[in-house]
Amino acid sequence: MWRNFFNTGLWSKEFRQVRFMLYAMLGLGFITLPLVRMNRWWFAEQRHISNSVENIIMNPDYEPWLYDIMNLQILMLVMGTILAIWQIGSERRANMQEFTLSLPYSRVHIYTVKWLLGVAFLLGSFFLSTAVDASVICTSELAPFVEWGGYASALLRALLINLALYTFVLAVGTMCGSVISQLSFLGILILMPEFIRLMFDRFCWAFDIPTLKKETTIEGMVYYTSKAPKVPTPDRWLFYDAGSEEINAWFWGATIAIIVVCYALGLFLYARNKAENNGKLVIFPSLETILRGGFTICFALLGASIATSLFTNGPVPYSLGFLAALVIGYLMIRKLTKLKLKI
Repeated sequence: MWRNFFNTGLWSKEFRQVRFMLYAMLGLGFITLPLVRMNRWWFAEQRHISNSVENIIMNPDYEPWLYDIMNLQILMLVMGTILAIWQIGSERRANMQEFTLSLPYSRVHIYTVKWLLGVAFLLGSFFLSTAVDASVICTSELAPFVEWGGYASALLRALLINLALYTFVLAVGTMCGSVISQLSFLGILILMPEFIRLMFDRFCWAFDIPTLKKETTIEGMVYYTSKAPKVPTPDRWLFYDAGSEEINAWFWGATIAIIVVCYALGLFLYARNKAENNGKLVIFPSLETILRGGFTICFALLGASIATSLFTNGPVPYSLGFLAALVIGYLMIRKLTKLKLKI
């Protein structure tokens, strides 16, 4: 079983398809972390190095090596997203998916190889960059000030976040019919929490509903809190503080759960992929129904918000804008879901 799973034919095909991404990730990872460290602590003038050491001594909480890992994390978030889009969306666009699915491998096998290859790319890029970076640190004047436990913890956090986002984007690609729809859905899902908050505020403003709640502490102090729904924003998770020493069990558990759930979801959808729907916004009819409903409601809320901005604020302009945008949004999404895009 395992011999068949690690058959070199499929792995070689998938690697050749995205090998350029590996070279790009390794090269840019080296430039972002080890090369920057070399320029600061090896190649800089001695007076600049001495100033950096003095700055660290005068500010014990300043840990520049951890924030440099954050830079690597941000780079790999971008590169991992491009890799996932390349593996799924670009394969559809180049009409290579029919060839891939015709190979003597199960769809579960194919999707797992894609995912494992992406994971290997991210792991290799992270560990090679940080291994060179650690070597530079150990041979520089920065070495006595580095807390290696915090360094390893920050590296693990950054790596988990990148694996979770990569797995999520890959799973999104299994339900999208093109590169443009995969990118669009990714952007929508990232912006949705802020959109919900803004639409809630606009609705309350139009119908004159108070959005602040008065609270009184035991000491008698009065403060106000927002009634708006507290929807977790992706940026708080994607850019989790690499310098934090607190071990947040919720963060670890949630990130690992995202990886497991998104991998299982992607596997489930890829195994039921309908190649004849390639080019459409979504490739599953049931998801198309959900897309139509969600887009229509969101477009209607946006139209209502625009109406209250252009005209007098109040329930009537809001309701008229909502109804008008509801019809327009439905007609738009019905047209879009029938199109087959080549991009």
